[in-house]
This record gives sequence, C-alpha cells and structure tokens, in this order.
Amino acid sequence: MLKKVVKKYYKLYYLILVLKLLFHKINIIFLYRFKKEVKNRAKIEIFSFKELSSDLRLYSNFFYKENSLYGNDKAVDNALKGKLKHSDYIEHGYYFGNHVQIGTYNIDSNIITYSYQRVKHLENKFKESNANKENRKVVTIGPYINYSVGLMKIKNKEEIKEKYGKILLVFPSHSIEGVSYKYNTEDFIKEIEKISLDFDNVFVCMYWKDIQDQRYLEYEKKDFKVVTAGHRNDPNFLGRLKDIIDLSDMTISNTVGTHIGYCVARNKPHYLFNQFQKLEGERVEEEFKERKNQNYVKIRDEEIEEVIDAFSNLSYIITEKQRLVVEKYWGKNEVKYHIITKEENNNV
Repeated sequence: MLKKVVKKYYKLYYLILVLKLLFHKINIIFLYRFKKEVKNRAKIEIFSFKELSSDLRLYSNFFYKENSLYGNDKAVDNALKGKLKHSDYIEHGYYFGNHVQIGTYNIDSNIITYSYQRVKHLENKFKESNANKENRKVVTIGPYINYSVGLMKIKNKEEIKEKYGKILLVFPSHSIEGVSYKYNTEDFIKEIEKISLDFDNVFVCMYWKDIQDQRYLEYEKKDFKVVTAGHRNDPNFLGRLKDIIDLSDMTISNTVGTHIGYCVARNKPHYLFNQFQKLEGERVEEEFKERKNQNYVKIRDEEIEEVIDAFSNLSYIITEKQRLVVEKYWGKNEVKYHIITKEENNNV
C-alpha cells in the first residue's frame, strides 16, 4: 500500500516538474521573440504608424502585469534608481477623482504614482474600505515621461526639425479596447487649421487602437503628418512619446488626459479645445461603472474642470497657472515617500 502511494506521489511530482520545465521553455521562447520584436520596432520611425501600432502581446515579469504598459516600469525604475520591486504597483495613468484600482487595496508593497493629490485620494479610499490595516507606502515621482529614455539621437531630431520646421502637435482623444470615443472631428480639424497658420507642419499623434480602427484617415486627408508612440505593450512607448513631444513647438488636444501634464513636463505649451465625447462600445458599462457613484463624479468633475479652466485659453507660452495645475496633479520631478496610516498621513 505504501509503495503504491509513493509511486503515485512520484508520478505526480514528475508530471509537475515536466509541466514547469515546459512552461519555462515556452516562456523563454516568448521572451526571446518579444525582445526581438521590440528591438525591431525601436528602429522604425514615428511616421510608420501602422507598423508601430500592430498587435504586440504584453510581456511582464511583475506581479501586476499592467506595470509594464506604456513602458512605465522602465521609467519608474529609472526614477527609483533600479529599486522597483516585483510586487510594487504603478498607477499607469493619472486618475482624476478618487478612483482607486481594486487591486490596489490588497497591495502590501509600494504604490507608485504622480503627485500628493493622488496620495490623499489613496489615503481616504483605504480608510473608507478599512484596507490599510498596516502602514502603506506610496511613492510620488512626478511625470513618468521625464524618467523615460528617448529613442532618437540628436541628429535624427535635428533632421526632422530641419525638414518640418515649426511643429504643431495634436493629441486627439483616443479609444480603448471595447470603448470608442466619438467627437466632432470636423470642428476639431477646423480649430487645428486655424492655429496651424502660425506653424509649418501639423503632427497628429494617434493611439495604436485608433490607428487599427483607421481613424487617422480624416487627418491624413488634410495633409497632417500622422505619428504614433506605438502599441501600449511596447516598452519604448513612453520614450517614443517623449521624442515626439520634444520635436514639437506647441501642442493641442480635445480632451483632458495624462498627455497634458506630459507636454508641460517637457516644457511645451498646451491648448485644450475641449469637446463633448460620446462613449460607444461593448465595454462602456464595465469601464465606467464607477461614474454612477455621485461622490466620485463630483470630485472627478471638479478636478477636470480645474484643468479645463487652466488650458482652454490659447497661449503660446506655459502660464504660471498651468504650471501650478500640472504640479498639483502630475507632480514635481522628485521622488518622495509617503506613509499612509489609519490615523494620519506622514511624509517621510
């Protein structure tokens, strides 16, 4: 009887070992192919938007896979001087309002975000949910883009500037998987054309999903140059975006988003031509269910309105008011550690 049990145990142990080895081999093969593809895309210019926006499966060695979206993990690791942990959680974009990702409640390690404004929201949410049973550490680092490494050499940038001159860079509102943002493209293009009279060329930086959906066609018809930072799963996304913004002389968008803070962080003036956005798609309800929470809606709308108020007047220089708003929500270029306890929030 004992021999049979031992025999079964060894068979099970051997099967598990074989499966682990097989999974490890598959993972190595996938990692090799992923790195090769990323390396190839790093050589592709920003104007080859279709190639850069083609599907790319995400590879991440973090517990929270979303850490590797947009190459945020590379930028954050640079900010923390190589001390980003496997279990740390990175807020992958600026969340207006008191929204907190569900997974954040269970994180025992560091939470990395932009500014002290987010620290306050995290503290309040943790206390409301009784999630901070122990001290929680939140790290604010400011705009992630400033810690990313661009792909272009100085010579490449000089050649582009010589060819295209003074550049107006456009950020149309972008869709996400399962949700499309619909807006009056005709009105937006008219506003772009009006401002573009002071510039030599217009670059339109489009999101990979909108490129796959061919939403770039209306901009191409106007002879605007379409560019992209690439697929969100590309580790070089943020570095490529940094290059694109740095090439510009002025930036414009039609909705509030992380891009506004990034443009100002790169010392580029930004104008917000705020437009109504109609949401369509199969995942609208799932993605925006929190909007039914009146408290969230109130706080979110107040914060967004502050950004709209600061950027809705066309200015070819960054105003003091705009810098203060960006500093409030996107933070400063400095790393600070904050401890959230049940009783109070202490800066360390």
